Amino acid sequence: MLTLLGSAWLLAQVDIALPNYPALLTDAMFATFRRYPESVRAFLLGFITGSAAHTAADWLVTGGKRYLRMIGIRVRRSYTDHDRWMPRERRARAAG
Repeated sequence: MLTLLGSAWLLAQVDIALPNYPALLTDAMFATFRRYPESVRAFLLGFITGSAAHTAADWLVTGGKRYLRMIGIRVRRSYTDHDRWMPRERRARAAG
């Protein structure tokens, strides 16, 4: 809903008029919040904690090594290629 609301607002900024979509979407969002407050809270809590967990994991793998070294723990393994992802061009060269 927020994406639709933002898109409608951006279109309105460049004088592409949509028939009252921002107001309708805002009303629909707030009606959903009022009708299902527990579900909205659970969704937001899950979204925020999932994002925080992902951020903490990224921090630990990339920047956390320095702090671990400061307390005497040495990380010798490099995780730069941990998921074996390659751009399409490198995959084609590696396969062929």
